[in-house]
Amino acid sequence: AYCRNVKNPGSMPPVWNDDRSRQAFFMASLLGATDVQIAKIMDVSEHTITYWKRTKPEFLVALNKGKLTKDEQVERSLLERALGYSHPDVHISNYQGEITVTDIMKHYPPSEVACIFWLKNRQRARWADVQKSSISINLKHIDLTEFTREQLLLMESVGMKLLPEHKN
Repeated sequence: AYCRNVKNPGSMPPVWNDDRSRQAFFMASLLGATDVQIAKIMDVSEHTITYWKRTKPEFLVALNKGKLTKDEQVERSLLERALGYSHPDVHISNYQGEITVTDIMKHYPPSEVACIFWLKNRQRARWADVQKSSISINLKHIDLTEFTREQLLLMESVGMKLLPEHKN
């Protein structure tokens, strides 16, 4: 029955089980895996992942929650880099064969790159590389009916010479 309804009759049917949603959540949240990577780990095609997202609401919810969890973790890390942060650490030294372990506080200054990235994405209107300018042009209507044919031809000739594509 399976072979009659598939495009690739030699392929194995994608196996769905209720554990797939949990697996997708953990792959996305812990590994930061993309749909392509999840498909490879689950040994199914990308189309199968897309199909499950459309037909298995619990799979889509789990996958999106997992991705959001990892995105929020990255966002917190980026914010820490932008603002600077400190954390406890240890310093291990060896002086004349005597090993000393000292508790220290490690400090990381703010990162200019992280600040710029954060602001360009969160405050686009103020921090975008492109600044918008507005120009107003006043055009004056000229009544050409009062000019002779020779005068009009002369004006056209002068105007054409002023255009960049007609310069010699």
